[in-house]
Amino acid sequence: MHKTPDTTLVVMNMTPAHTVFIFPPTKLNLFDAITFQLQSAILQRIPILLINDHDWSVSAELNCVHEFIVATLAGYQHKHFAYTQNSDRSATVIDICKALGFPRKRFPLCGTYTNLAIRDTAVSLAQALPDSIVDVQRTACTSTNPHEEFSDSFWNRFSAPNVVITPQPEIYPWSASEDNQPLRFVAKARDHNRRNYGDQISL
Repeated sequence: MHKTPDTTLVVMNMTPAHTVFIFPPTKLNLFDAITFQLQSAILQRIPILLINDHDWSVSAELNCVHEFIVATLAGYQHKHFAYTQNSDRSATVIDICKALGFPRKRFPLCGTYTNLAIRDTAVSLAQALPDSIVDVQRTACTSTNPHEEFSDSFWNRFSAPNVVITPQPEIYPWSASEDNQPLRFVAKARDHNRRNYGDQISL
């Protein structure tokens, strides 16, 4: 049996309202990467914190978050939905982790948008918790202008010694099971999203 890691996965702004203007191939790749993050976290019983700037209490998960996220998280107990109007969600992350007992050693961050909420949250969270690692999952994020993500200067804005940028989908180091189950997540998620949600990603 694997040890539960000192990690809380933070997913931001994964709603139809936030992804409606993303170019379809980019959106589908994002869906795949987010599904991979969620499934990896579920396998290891990692708490998942989903933060949006809508009120989750109105229509709860179903009307405020993409259907594929609801389907992936169905039955998973270690999750929490929250909302805030601030681009910097670090205070919300810290408060919820304290209240619910979620780990605060490592925070993989993903979702939208890299140049706004994710950047602001990553830097502030790293400064507020200098002994923690804030791990921005680069391929599981997208910007309002994805082209700028190819520039080194863009990623230099994540300036804090304990912020790391993970360039490829992360298989959590605790999930190296004998059957390599996590290695199948990406292919399975890609097939599932194309089969079930292809109609949701056309312009």
